[in-house]
Amino acid sequence: MSRLPHKITLQFARRFLLAASLATSASLVPLAHFAVAQDATTGADVENAKNRYLGAISGNQATVRSGPTDTDYPTIRLDKGAEVVVVGIKNGWLKIVPPAGSFSYVTKLYINKHGDGTTGTVAKDGLPVFAGGTQSEMKATKQCTLNHGEEVTILGEAEEYYRIKPPADAYVWIHQNLVAPVKQLSVANTTPPPAVPEITHKDPVLPGPIGSATTKPSTLPSDVATIPQTQPSVDFAAAAIEFDKAEDAFKAVESVKLEEQNVSELQSAYEKLIAADALPASMRRVAEARVSALKVREASKVQLLASRKTEEETSARLLAIRAERTELEERVKELGVQIFTAVGTLQTSSLQTGNQILYRLTDPASGRTVCYARSNENKIANMIGQFVGVRGAIAADPQLSLKVVTITEIQGVEQAKVNKTVSAQIIPPSLLGKGTDQATSELPTP
Repeated sequence: MSRLPHKITLQFARRFLLAASLATSASLVPLAHFAVAQDATTGADVENAKNRYLGAISGNQATVRSGPTDTDYPTIRLDKGAEVVVVGIKNGWLKIVPPAGSFSYVTKLYINKHGDGTTGTVAKDGLPVFAGGTQSEMKATKQCTLNHGEEVTILGEAEEYYRIKPPADAYVWIHQNLVAPVKQLSVANTTPPPAVPEITHKDPVLPGPIGSATTKPSTLPSDVATIPQTQPSVDFAAAAIEFDKAEDAFKAVESVKLEEQNVSELQSAYEKLIAADALPASMRRVAEARVSALKVREASKVQLLASRKTEEETSARLLAIRAERTELEERVKELGVQIFTAVGTLQTSSLQTGNQILYRLTDPASGRTVCYARSNENKIANMIGQFVGVRGAIAADPQLSLKVVTITEIQGVEQAKVNKTVSAQIIPPSLLGKGTDQATSELPTP
């Protein structure tokens, strides 16, 4: 059995391995090219083809199963590029020679060990052989039978069974979407193939005839199966190269800050590959997953940039407000303007509530209360009857029906300067001028 060359360029390998793995009903065309027999009976009864062919796994971790359905238990998994020998087909499932690493089960009861214990002789006719493998411990799918006197190679034990090298008539199954045809084989060439060497980007080295040394011809050798003449116009190799570029860019962009990622351009690259329909099923699924992830990332990027813009605008407004306030404060200082919370004539109050002494600020013209003021400072008592300005926090008191200022600072002011160089939030009505609405409640003078 020949093996694929040790160095195959990405372009050559992809052109032949990817072409047949398009997951559509048309994928039966390349397989029909190799004249593989299809049977409608059970998987074990599918007739072997006259012309077998060598296939290569087109996706990573491709599952081989004991029978031709998704419900048959798995036996082994193969990496991308591994070779398989296809001998038949049933409903889209390929009947293959058990790949390297496969084994079968037979009951110990009818096997007579001899020699060093690695071989044995069958002691009855019709001994069933069951599919085994590293992916399942099940022993339910019958592959073939052995007759009295036949030899088996013993690989190990599992309870009441021996693990044996798969007999010549034992086969396993893999879905056709996971295999790309490589070359046609003679019916006698059924030895499980070795693993395909790693694909490189060096000069192409094409396989020569079986048993010969590898050559580097200018045209495809006659024993290598060609893609049907009705192949699509898309360039599979070019699509694979673009896919690899997109994957490299996807990995590189993850190390960049979200706001700096060129997400839309990368998303467009994957969408272009999907629209061209030039990728095999496995790569197409990866591309579709990448597009979904990039859409979420693009939405997050838009939200982040919008949030950043809002923060910048808010900061700019706050800076403008602070600058305006500072400017006003400077102008007030230049003009010598005094700003108070309230102004009025300081008087005592017969109403006392709370823990601080309550005073009244009254209108000098009418004697009516403008607001109340609280403080326990002794010096305030010496200012009774004076026109004063007070600073402090304003609060509403439902019991007093007027605003109350908790005094933090008090000083005498000239009444004539009110509305000139003296200003306050609360000013007696008589000092506001006609037409001014002063929101105070008039209470009888205590």
